[in-house]
Amino acid sequence: MVGLYHACDSFLYKNAPYERGNKIILLPATIRGVDHVLAKLGENVKIVARERISYEYLKLFLPEKNVFLSRDMATYIPHLDPMLRQYFGLFPESRKVGFIFRNDAEKTGSVNGSIDLPAILPQVGFSYWRYHRILLHNPQPFFNDVKRTVRMIYLHMANYTIMHANHIHMCIAASFMHRETHCYPNSYWKNRAMYKYALTKRSNFHFEITKAIPDVTLRT
Repeated sequence: MVGLYHACDSFLYKNAPYERGNKIILLPATIRGVDHVLAKLGENVKIVARERISYEYLKLFLPEKNVFLSRDMATYIPHLDPMLRQYFGLFPESRKVGFIFRNDAEKTGSVNGSIDLPAILPQVGFSYWRYHRILLHNPQPFFNDVKRTVRMIYLHMANYTIMHANHIHMCIAASFMHRETHCYPNSYWKNRAMYKYALTKRSNFHFEITKAIPDVTLRT
C-alpha cells in the first residue's frame, strides 16, 4: 500500500467502514504515502508493517495497539512448508549467475538476459477474488496454488549459484536456497528497509547500496 498499487486501498475503502461490521488485519506490508486512506480507518483495522519505516508511519494515524511489526511473509515459507527444503540442495554443475530485475513501477534498470520472474508467474489470488466466500469454506485450492508458485520460483533459482535481483521476494528466495544473493534497491526505500529489519543476519544475503545494475561480465 504505497500509492503505486491500489488494490489494498480499494479493499479498505469497501470493507473497513464500521457499518460493514468487519474486523480487518492487514498482514505484513510496506505502507507509504497513503495518508488519505489511513486517516479514515477505525479501530476495527489492524495493520502489520514489515519494516520500521512503515511501522513509524502507521503510528501517526492508527492507535498504537493496532500497529504491529513483523518479518515479510516470504521469510516464513520454509517453516510453513517443510517439503520445500527438498529444493534447497539443487545446484547447477558449474558456477552460473542469474538476474531478476523488475520491469514495473519499481524498476531501477535492466540487464540483457534478465528475467522479471514474478511478472510471468501465475497471479495467485486474483483468480479467486470473486469467489472469496467459497474460499472461506475450502481454502485448499488457494494454498495449493501458493505452493505451486513457490516451487516454480525455487526451481528457477536451482539453475544458478549466484543471483542478482532488485525484487525483494526473489532475493529472499535465493537466500533461502543458499545462493550467493546480491539484492539491489527498488525505486524507493522498501528493499533496503526490509533488509535492515529482518535480513542482515543472513550471511549469503548482500545488499548493494547502489541502484546501478550489475556488470554483465559477472555472468561468466
